[in-house]
Amino acid sequence: MPIEFQIPSLCVQVTERMDEYQSKQIRKEQLLNLEESRLQEMWYLDQKQRRTNAFVNRHKKSKEKLFEIGKPVLVFQTKMGSMLGKLRFRWTGPFWIVNTYNRTYQVGTLA
Repeated sequence: MPIEFQIPSLCVQVTERMDEYQSKQIRKEQLLNLEESRLQEMWYLDQKQRRTNAFVNRHKKSKEKLFEIGKPVLVFQTKMGSMLGKLRFRWTGPFWIVNTYNRTYQVGTLA
């Protein structure tokens, strides 16, 4: 919708046959309403971003896995070659955690 219909301008004033005082009053009311709606939408956007950030932060921490030495794990193969079928098994193992250092894990076989 053109802004002239939201905030009456001289063109709308002439077509609606308003006097100058009425036109200024309507324009002033419309500008105040636009400002109020803008502030309300900014508040809604801020609340939505806060909820989204809280959700992401809560779930990011819950997905963090800590492995202990001696526990069995499976290793995900990222390079499967050119034949990526949906029925291919992408996990190898089991391996056991041998050593840990700064969230990096050294794995070893049973032997």
